[in-house]
Amino acid sequence: MSTNSRFHDLKQEIIETNKCTGCGACIAICPVQCLSLNELEPYMLPADSKEMKQPCIDCGLCHEFCPRVEITNQFSQGSSTILNRGNVFTAQTTDEQLRGKCQDGGVVTSILKYLFSEDLIDGAVVSKFDSSWKPIPVIVQGIEDLEGSSGTRYSVSPNLSVLSPRYLERKLALPYDNINGLRLAFVGTPCQISAIRKMQSHSVKAPIFPSNLIKITIGLFCMENFDHEGLVKEFTNTKLGIRDEQIRKMDISKGKLFVYTDDEPKVTPIKDLNSYARNACHYCKDFSNALADISVGSVGSQGGWSTVVIRTEIGEKAFTQARIKGYIEVDSVRHETIAAIQRLENIKNKKAKA
Repeated sequence: MSTNSRFHDLKQEIIETNKCTGCGACIAICPVQCLSLNELEPYMLPADSKEMKQPCIDCGLCHEFCPRVEITNQFSQGSSTILNRGNVFTAQTTDEQLRGKCQDGGVVTSILKYLFSEDLIDGAVVSKFDSSWKPIPVIVQGIEDLEGSSGTRYSVSPNLSVLSPRYLERKLALPYDNINGLRLAFVGTPCQISAIRKMQSHSVKAPIFPSNLIKITIGLFCMENFDHEGLVKEFTNTKLGIRDEQIRKMDISKGKLFVYTDDEPKVTPIKDLNSYARNACHYCKDFSNALADISVGSVGSQGGWSTVVIRTEIGEKAFTQARIKGYIEVDSVRHETIAAIQRLENIKNKKAKA
């Protein structure tokens, strides 16, 4: 690899300065599939790798679409960042079985169920936990595959990486020529949605362009993410004395981390996790996922409900139809809900500027 390549620029500017979000955008966008991830860090595959179609062609797309590289173009698709009672809702699933498994209101899973049921998507990019509570990105291809995808992840899942032709061909057993026909929903964090919007606003033409597959984005509220080894291995396993197989659910609420087991939950101040927060998250100003079609979180809603922000016409149509078809129920939003979102937006913005 030439030392003046664009991947070298990405490595020098983003990876080596610990600003990489681990989103997987560079893996998805690489046209010759010469990049891969090692513990969330992008690297160039060796020349003799069977996974690489051909050596790096220095196209610069990995650098261009990194969400941490300065944005130099305007998003052609985006969202409303103004929160009001017309686009903010509190909602929950109508599926009683899902209520017992979901993190808050089960809204994301219920919207995906609606999209699958109406044949509006062929798959959804989500994440599931492995046996060590590490988030793993997957593309689910039907309602029955959604099992295990509900709940909040507090460690990074490189969801964009599964949009690479290498993954799509291997995991979905899909011929290369058929990839462009996929219709996908994408669930992810602000940095991941930002990378998708950068792709969608660009004039690059390519045989396979990942963002062309995304028909709707559902963004998750996100203050920060934590290193998996630190959060689970060092903190939960060692300091709290909870083994992986004992964990039933994790939740961060009102400044505290709740780790649920079959016994009483262990509760600890969120400040105890500060040393495990990913450095890349400190540069992000976006708490409520302002570029998504629909943004979902728990802030400002009562237990068992989710706060939902509708950002685009695509998001409004999906949310409205999911409600009409009976997948979700919606309650009136309170002024306090909007104020709570705005307060955390301001806090994250100030931290990023600092």
